Amino acid sequence: MTRADHPATPVRPARPVLEVSGLSLRLRTPGGAAPVVTDVSFQVNPGQILGVVGESGSGKSLTALSVMRMLPAAVTVDSGTVSYLGQDLLTMPEREITALRGDRIGMVFQDPMAYLNPLMTVGAQIREVLRLHGMGRKAATARAVELLDLVGVRDPGKRVEDYPHQFSGGMRQRVVIAIAVANNPTLLIADEPTTALDVTVQAGILELLGRLRDELGTALLLITHDIGVVEDVCDSIMVMYAGRAVEQGAAAAVLGDPRHPYTRELMRSTPRLDVPVLRRLPAIPGQPPDVTRRPGGCPFHPRCPLAFDRCSEEMPPARDTGAGHRAACWLSAEPLPAPAVSTAPVREARHDDERTPILDVADARITYGRPSPLRRTPPRIIVDGVSLKAYPGRTLGLVGESGSGKSTLARTIVGLVPLLSGRISIDGMQWTDRDRRAELRRTVQMVFQDPYQSLNPRQTIETLLTEPLTVHRLVPREGRARRVAELMSLVGLPQSLLERYPYQLSGGQRQRVGIARALAVEPRLIVADEPVSALDVSVQAQIINLLADLRDELGLSYVVIAHDLSVVRHLCEDVAVMQAGVIVEQGPAERVFADPRHEYTRALLAASPGSREQVVS
Repeated sequence: MTRADHPATPVRPARPVLEVSGLSLRLRTPGGAAPVVTDVSFQVNPGQILGVVGESGSGKSLTALSVMRMLPAAVTVDSGTVSYLGQDLLTMPEREITALRGDRIGMVFQDPMAYLNPLMTVGAQIREVLRLHGMGRKAATARAVELLDLVGVRDPGKRVEDYPHQFSGGMRQRVVIAIAVANNPTLLIADEPTTALDVTVQAGILELLGRLRDELGTALLLITHDIGVVEDVCDSIMVMYAGRAVEQGAAAAVLGDPRHPYTRELMRSTPRLDVPVLRRLPAIPGQPPDVTRRPGGCPFHPRCPLAFDRCSEEMPPARDTGAGHRAACWLSAEPLPAPAVSTAPVREARHDDERTPILDVADARITYGRPSPLRRTPPRIIVDGVSLKAYPGRTLGLVGESGSGKSTLARTIVGLVPLLSGRISIDGMQWTDRDRRAELRRTVQMVFQDPYQSLNPRQTIETLLTEPLTVHRLVPREGRARRVAELMSLVGLPQSLLERYPYQLSGGQRQRVGIARALAVEPRLIVADEPVSALDVSVQAQIINLLADLRDELGLSYVVIAHDLSVVRHLCEDVAVMQAGVIVEQGPAERVFADPRHEYTRALLAASPGSREQVVS
């Protein structure tokens, strides 16, 4: 059988699979060309996983796209080389680079639904890649089933003819990986492959990538903003900031002894399950610099707690600190000074169940569809007999995998999904009380996972914040501008953003606007559905601190839905664990996390980044 009929497992080459040297990229803007990646160099060896870490705008994805020769039209290569097994990809004829893509070099994108064709079965899409690179029809059909089995899709012989919408988010990501590895590539590039996935699904995806590395000898370039993911699976790491590689080396060396303040601050701002819960996370102040207005000297100096005069005047060169560990900081020759010890006390668990709950859910039952004699099949049960309580001034965390019913329950609490049976009482009111619905809508508000989807893109920030004041007639016309200014101040946003539109704001700024909009009607309870899952680590820490501050200052209560258990542990006093529509465990967060009683809770904790055992050796 020839390779065209069935790709053979590649022999690991002795030289680096990918070698990038002095890569610089420029972005065309109305004001002229601006550097977006500057003098980046790294290599990925056979059977190695290199993690590329940094905030949005650091140049991670553009660096990866330059390897694939898939840069946006406005971005051009200014200098440098990108070599695959000694071949220069940047000067390679288009026909040859097209032949490499999907064959010797595979790529896994962040959003599988944006990559998969919704009108084609997953089997057809896998077969298309195989046929494109020379495999026969019959062999491609068999190989598609084999690949789905390889990536852990159950019953692959049947599911191969399903469409993307019939798969969960984690299963769609596995399908994308199956397509990327269909021809046993020597190099696999994965751009944020686990963002916003459940911890158990994320663990499965990372274990799969590690298995591909071990069994196929594949070299992996893994782009992520999650330090926990890097800690779990990567052999080496490159930290990027403002288009530069500020630190790189073996993962154990970089994470065990970071020599650049940015790396250290990223690690400190990441909530973890194995450290005491502080009242505030040590978030990195400010935002990464705009590509067109990057400061002189070290680009991190405006946010750096260790900066001194030279940092603002001269860019430090990358220096070797030993054993291939390099950092671009004037202080990198010696271990960094210990960070200031936080004087904020550890959050104390408060157990005041004697108080009247702000939210009382009793035996809630929710289905898709209503029972009817005309229905051939009964409605599918989503939430089955759930009971829980949230108390004033406290935060209840709701955790569980996708499909467990968390978001459905959240939408029922805020009146967006009807309750089949049971009772939901909010401050003594129920949605069945038609005369009190307007009051209920002011009492409970929702903050969504993606503020860009929940904010009207055609309205300015000022209009978005004024609208709820107008609808609920809370503030006279002449006082609305003052109230909007108060809301902006409350969530830490400057007044200069009021005339901007949502697309002109960063992800963290948009989430703050979403929180401000929820606060406009002065609610007592806020339901937050994955409020930080898609944010950078440093922005995530800022939003977590903001939510905690608002809770303490305004006496708010929260129900926070999150797949990141470390976020729940940091922010929530109480936690409820959902599985398949039922609550399997609930209680004070510290007790549940320290001594989980249910097997499902233990499985979620074991799968969390930074707490689970290494999934690759």
